[in-house]
Amino acid sequence: MRKEMANNNSESAGGKTNVSTVINPSAGLPARRKRLSKFFPRPLDKVLRNRSAPVRDSFTLLKSEHNELVRIKRELTDQDLDVKKSDLVRAALSLLFKYDAKGIKKLLEALPQRR
Repeated sequence: MRKEMANNNSESAGGKTNVSTVINPSAGLPARRKRLSKFFPRPLDKVLRNRSAPVRDSFTLLKSEHNELVRIKRELTDQDLDVKKSDLVRAALSLLFKYDAKGIKKLLEALPQRR
């Protein structure tokens, strides 16, 4: 029976679920930490297990807004800062998170309408 479980654990590649991950939630940690995590959990363990994976998405911008994004990207590149357009969008989102619903509504109303 143990050999069968060992075979199931070693066959985790190819989309199969790793049995140790299902049984032991600390399976993503180093071996020594696995033993200690049963008795001394750390808040960082949850962060390490719950990392956000990047998600691809598409959206529509006005040509003028896209040009501004490219202009800002070029300015930052000229200052030897390697930045992508997606980084600029993420930075804008982090600024947007500081507003409440009323503030976001005002910002959205001030945007030019898409056709």
